[in-house]
Amino acid sequence: MLETFLNPRSIAVIGASQDVTKIRGRMLRILIDSGYDGVLLPVNPSHATVQGLAAYPSISALPQRADMALIATPAEAVADVLRECASAGIMNAVVYTAGAAHGTEAERQLVSRMAAVARETGMRVLGPNCEGFFNVRDNVAGNFSPSIHLAAPQHRQGGSQRPISVVSQSGAVGFGLFTQLKQQGLICRHVVTTGNEADLDCLDFVEHIVREGGSGPILMFVEGLKDGARFARIAQLAADHEVPLVFCKVGNSVAGARAAASHTAHLTGAMTAYEATFKRYGVIKAEDSDQALTATKALACLPPARGNRVTVLSTSGGTGVWLADVCSAMGLEFPVPDEALHARLAQAIPAIGGIANPVDMSASVIEGHGEVLAEALRLMTEADYMDAVVIAMSLAAKDRVQQMQPALEPFLASTSLPVIIHSQAYATADNLDALARMGGMALGMRDTAFALKTLCDYGAFRRRWDAQRTSRDQATAVPPISKESCREMLAQGRQAELLRAYGIALPPETVVSSREDAMRAAHAMGYPVALKIVSAQVQHKTDVGAVALDVKNDQELASAYDRVLANVARAVPDAGIQGMQIQKMMPPGLEMVVGITRDPDFGHLLMVGLGGVFVELLRDVAFSPVPVSAEQAQELIRSLKGYPLLEGLRGGQPGDVQALAALAQGLSRLAADHPDVIEEIDLNPVLVYESGVCAVDYLLIPRRDGSSVSADSTAVRIESVSVQAMTETGRAESSPGPAKSASVQAPLSRLEGCSHHRSG
Repeated sequence: MLETFLNPRSIAVIGASQDVTKIRGRMLRILIDSGYDGVLLPVNPSHATVQGLAAYPSISALPQRADMALIATPAEAVADVLRECASAGIMNAVVYTAGAAHGTEAERQLVSRMAAVARETGMRVLGPNCEGFFNVRDNVAGNFSPSIHLAAPQHRQGGSQRPISVVSQSGAVGFGLFTQLKQQGLICRHVVTTGNEADLDCLDFVEHIVREGGSGPILMFVEGLKDGARFARIAQLAADHEVPLVFCKVGNSVAGARAAASHTAHLTGAMTAYEATFKRYGVIKAEDSDQALTATKALACLPPARGNRVTVLSTSGGTGVWLADVCSAMGLEFPVPDEALHARLAQAIPAIGGIANPVDMSASVIEGHGEVLAEALRLMTEADYMDAVVIAMSLAAKDRVQQMQPALEPFLASTSLPVIIHSQAYATADNLDALARMGGMALGMRDTAFALKTLCDYGAFRRRWDAQRTSRDQATAVPPISKESCREMLAQGRQAELLRAYGIALPPETVVSSREDAMRAAHAMGYPVALKIVSAQVQHKTDVGAVALDVKNDQELASAYDRVLANVARAVPDAGIQGMQIQKMMPPGLEMVVGITRDPDFGHLLMVGLGGVFVELLRDVAFSPVPVSAEQAQELIRSLKGYPLLEGLRGGQPGDVQALAALAQGLSRLAADHPDVIEEIDLNPVLVYESGVCAVDYLLIPRRDGSSVSADSTAVRIESVSVQAMTETGRAESSPGPAKSASVQAPLSRLEGCSHHRSG
């Protein structure tokens, strides 16, 4: 916890200056002016007093141990000053020093030296190159930003607003966002800017604020994270504590280059891991500062919406329709009043208006003290199919809100729905002030739509999250396979056995090294069969002719066996051949892809999508951090644009979504249980039937040395053999003996017809 860091009761200002135009003078002045009630200890070897306070010639000369040191010395002195602070028992420090231009060797050396001191001494250090922090609640202004004294709030937000915190890697952005929140009269708890993060980083402060309790939304501005997996854990913590995170991500992701051997890896992009994590844990993504401020304000001041159905009450028909257009573009719905509600509204609204949704109340609604508005609000919100309310009326006339207070204030105080006021004209300060004191919110048209979208999305997330608590615990059950067993299975070519241990349904299959064994295997499992080369160097087999499908008899098998080997010898002459896989052809089904890829920062991600040869063409895929519960897997599947195919689009055969979700859940468990063993997994296609599923091709890539274990390896280990040996009539010396077929889910064995298996 960082309680002492953010709320020190004594602060040493190293190199404190009388000149407030310098950072060393400004940071002391800001502490004094902000009302800090702790002990201030200026350190200045040349002056006995600084800004009216007694000063001390050195850190060692301080009359007491300080909780915090503020440091703005030259870069070359920073490490020594930190060590001197640690020797004096000062275990928290903020380093404002920039040192050198961003990205230079001098900057890297400064960060490295500071990090070394923090490790050696146990100090907690913020910076370098940061603007500091501001604990607004306790008046601890450990920064040099003028923002905290600028733009006094024009109005104070009332109602039940929860305190907002801003955590930013950029000082200017962080305090700039804080200034705008302050101008709107919003209550803030903390502002923290972390700079180059030699020791403490933005996630340290987000975690502290969440654990501290009582927090409203946390607005984050991030250029890049050191540890994406830790962000996921903190996002989960925030979700459990009902603390919304609003996330602004700029610049390129540090995800890094991937080997991209599988389809799953090919389909990941720079923001894939971030966005999958956002969706999983209800993080609100903001594209710009306007969205960030709007979402933060809405989440702080308004309740989450219970659905996405909006009602608009407008004094202007044109404004109402325009609002509906903008909101509809964000996926919000506008249910039309039913017959009973329509009749009641007709009695309350002047005949000149229009009764639909949006509801045109006409300009007469602003007459008197808002009696018509109050009645319309009551009627609309009593309907059980309205989840949010927008009131569109001009706030340009002086004292309009105060005039309508008898109607607005009781409604805002009693409703459980989010309510937003939109003024089509410029809103006067007195109206905004009066509205804010009632707990109301006024926004522009685009911001109204984004605020409603935010509240609807977060409300939907909260319902899912709370409902899935039990299944989330089940998703982290004890692994069925130990790490040692997993590594051994991969090393011995027992990938099918490993997949089956996690509930992955596969066709009957085996690996052979001669035509005779291939025929025996085909007879054992029954024609038709597929032939596929087994080679770490041949990952996408169709590209080089390393697959033969729908082989129906011995004659076709002998011909296909030789043809596949010849194709591989011609296309990949240096490939090491582990054998030939003989696999039972499965009936046709809807082709899906399910895979695992490892992001260098976030760890493993599960992917589901439309499969077969179209996976990279259509890119209809969805990602999630692992592990996932069965419910989360189904939610991921339902998010696909192609999901209607699984529902039996236009009379088609529906797919077993539950079985597909179970397969995805099992694959996610495999990756989550063995993050140090698995690099990537690709199941493509996974055939989805009306009852049951089957993964007919798979590619596993171990993490230990980056080499791939090609698709279709089996439980029988085959040493590498030559193409010549495999083409001999007799059994090769490395033949495994009689072929053994693996079992598959019972419903599949009764299906007829054949599937076109694809690899790659």
